[in-house]
Amino acid sequence: MKKYLLAFLTVWIVGLCIGLVGASIASLKKNPRKEAIQSKWYGGKPRPPIEVSISPLKQVTPNSEVDVEVLVTPKTSCTQISVQIRGLHGVVALEPTHGVLQPCSFDSSVPFIARIRVPAETSGALVADIAMDTEDGRFSYSQSAPVSSSDASAPYKVSSNSMGNLKTGPQGDVVREMKADEKIN
Repeated sequence: MKKYLLAFLTVWIVGLCIGLVGASIASLKKNPRKEAIQSKWYGGKPRPPIEVSISPLKQVTPNSEVDVEVLVTPKTSCTQISVQIRGLHGVVALEPTHGVLQPCSFDSSVPFIARIRVPAETSGALVADIAMDTEDGRFSYSQSAPVSSSDASAPYKVSSNSMGNLKTGPQGDVVREMKADEKIN
């Protein structure tokens, strides 16, 4: 009996040591995706290691061309950043609508200047689609900014009904209930 117990404990201790060594080696490897997931909590989806800000527009003169600054800040080392601009709900993105930003380095903000036109009586949004290439793969991110002409009847706003219904959860917290859209081929 002692012989079996000693063999069991030996195997268990060796397995524990191998697991600890493997965990130590894995923690030495830098993974920007894992760092991005662990760095901040955004309430659900993990976000890529990119910060994007779009110069505030709110209301502009109808039918005028306006320059917009999109500021991209990579939060990890990268090899290339691409930006594409598009308009929603009547907002028109003018040339240049896309470009590659240089230099691409950690925590260094890089601007992209885009030009848009907002027709009369239009409420919409400007969307910046960002793609950042790193040694570990590609990260994609999109951010929008509301924009409307000064003669628009109401500013652009996402309809709350299209995003589901608000309900109170079991712990008293607010929960958005959304229907699943499922297609089976």
